Amino acid sequence: MARVALPLLIVAAAAVAALQLAHIENARETARMRVRSANAVGAIGSRIGDYTDVLYGIRGLYAASRSVSARGFAAHVGATAVSDRYPGARGVGVAERRGGHLIIRRVAPLAPNRAALGQDLAAWPDGRHAAQQAFTTGKPTVTAPIPLRRDRGAGFLVFLRVRSRGFDGIAIVMVATDRLVAHAVPHDPPADLALYDLGPVGRPASAPSPATRTFATGEGADAAPHGQRTVRFTELGRHWALRYAPRRAVLVATERAAPWIALAAGLVLAALAAWLVSASARTERRAVALASRMTADLARSNAELERFASVASHDLREPLRSVAGFMRLLERRRGTRLDPEARAWIASALDGIHRMNALIGDLLEYSRAGAGEPAATGDLQAAWDLAARNLSAAIRDAGATVTADPLPRVAAAQSELNQLVQNLLANAIKYRGEARPEVHATAQRRGRDWAFTVADNGIGIDPRHHERVFELFGRLHGDDEYEGTGMGLSLVKKVAEARGGSVRVESAPGEGARFTVVLPAAPAGVPAIRAA
Repeated sequence: MARVALPLLIVAAAAVAALQLAHIENARETARMRVRSANAVGAIGSRIGDYTDVLYGIRGLYAASRSVSARGFAAHVGATAVSDRYPGARGVGVAERRGGHLIIRRVAPLAPNRAALGQDLAAWPDGRHAAQQAFTTGKPTVTAPIPLRRDRGAGFLVFLRVRSRGFDGIAIVMVATDRLVAHAVPHDPPADLALYDLGPVGRPASAPSPATRTFATGEGADAAPHGQRTVRFTELGRHWALRYAPRRAVLVATERAAPWIALAAGLVLAALAAWLVSASARTERRAVALASRMTADLARSNAELERFASVASHDLREPLRSVAGFMRLLERRRGTRLDPEARAWIASALDGIHRMNALIGDLLEYSRAGAGEPAATGDLQAAWDLAARNLSAAIRDAGATVTADPLPRVAAAQSELNQLVQNLLANAIKYRGEARPEVHATAQRRGRDWAFTVADNGIGIDPRHHERVFELFGRLHGDDEYEGTGMGLSLVKKVAEARGGSVRVESAPGEGARFTVVLPAAPAGVPAIRAA
C-alpha cells in the first residue's frame, strides 16, 4: 500500500509543480507583452511629439520676419525636409485668426494640399476646440481624427499658436496615422496594432471601440490568437489607446513546454527519489514564485524607466531645437551683417547644442541598453558587417584596414550587439595613432561562452585608466582632442553584464588596445558560425 500511495503522492506533487510553472510562464508572457506594448506606445508618443519640431520652426520663421510670403513659406518647409525627416507628415500650413474665423492662408507642399487654402478651421467643431486650446495654452494640441483624401485613410492635425507683428494664428501639421505607426513602431517582433482616439483631455475619455478606432493592421482588427493588451496614454492634449496583439507566440516553444517537461521528470523520478522530490518541490515553488514576482517587477520597472527616459529625452531636446532653429534663422537672415566674432559665437552655440543633443541621445540609448528579449540570439558577424557599413566614411577618411575572422552567434539581442560592436569599432578608428589604422576582430570559444576581441594599433590606454574608460562619462581626452560623450564603452559594459558576460581591455600607451567582451554562446541547436 505504501509503495502505491507514495508514488501517487509524488505524481500529484509533480502535477502541482507543472501547474505552478504554467502559471509562471503565463506571468512571464504577460510581463513581456507589457514591455512590448509599452515600447510601442513610447515610440508612437515620441513620434507624435516630434511633429512639434516643424511647428516651432514655423513659429520661429514668423517671429523673425515682418511678413511671410507663400514662396518664402514653401522655401522654409522645403529646407526643413518635412516629409523625409518626419515620416507621416503629409502637409504643413498656417491659418490666420480673423474675428471668429481661422482661415488657412499658407500650405506646403502646394499641389496636393491646394484645396485646403481658404478653408475655415473654426467651422469644424473639433478643429475649433483644438485651436482654442492652442491659443489658450501656447502649447501644441491635436485635433480629432479626420479623413485624408490623399491617403484614403484617417489622420489628424497638430496645432501650435503663431504670433508676430501683424499676424495671429496657428501653424498646422497634417499627419497620416498609418504612416505614423508604420515608421514609429519596429516590425520585429511582428504585431497587429490598433490606434484609438478617446477624445480631448479635460473631457471623460471614451472607451476603445470600433467607433473610436482610427487605424488597424492585420487580417482582423479584433483577432488576437496570441493574446493582446490595450494601453491608454495621453499626448498633446488628447487621450489615446493602443491595442497590441502579437502575430506569433510571445514565449518560445521551449518556454511553453516547461510545465510538461517538469511533469514528465516528476513521473520518471517518482519511484527513485520520492523523498527528495517531495522536499525539493516546496523549495522550488517558493523560489519560482519569488522569481516570478521579481521578473514581473523588473519588467514593469524597465518599461516605466524606458518610457520616462523617452519622455524626458523629448522634453529636454525641445528647448534645444527651438534655440537651434532661432540661431540658424539668425545666421541665414543676418549672416552677412554680422562681424566674424558674432558668427563665431553662433557657431559655438550651435556646436554646444549639437553636443548636448548627442549627450541626451546617448543617455537614452544607455537607459535602453541590456533590455532586450531574455531568450534572444544575435549574430556578431552581422553586427560587425553593419558597423563597417555605418562607419565606412570614417574608415575611408582614416585610411584604416578593418578585418575580422568568422564571428559566432551569441545569446544576446541583435540590436544590443549592433550597439556594442559599433562602439568598439568606432573607438578603434577614432583613437588612432600616426601609423595607418589597423583593426581586427576575432572570437574564441571558452566553455559555454565566446570571447569576442577587437584589437587596434592606436594610441593605447595607460593601465591606470583601464577601469575608468568603462565608467559613465569616463573620458580621458578633451573635446578639442576627440569628440564624444564618454558613453560608448559604458554602454558596451552594460550590455555585456546584462547578458551575464564581462568586458576588459589590455593596452599601454603607444601599443594599441585589445577590448575583449565575453558573452554566452547561442543555445544548442543554433549554428555557432553563420554559413558563408
